[in-house]
Amino acid sequence: MRHFVNFSLLFFFVTLVASGLLRFFQPFELVTTRVHIVFGFGVLVLVGLHLAGRGDYFRRMLTRKPVSYTHLRAHET
Repeated sequence: MRHFVNFSLLFFFVTLVASGLLRFFQPFELVTTRVHIVFGFGVLVLVGLHLAGRGDYFRRMLTRKPVSYTHLRAHET
């Protein structure tokens, strides 16, 4: 599932960029605007799935105890 979401996100984002460039450089076309809107919503959904798939990682990072680096300081003489 992870690979599917990642590759889909790549495809949707590239399509979103391409339709954005077409909208900027070409005269207005309703089809291009619809493609841009649909793939924009798709990117939002896929980003949500991507973050949800890494929920365990985020929970571990938030609940982990802070690391102390005091042992790396030079001894004071």
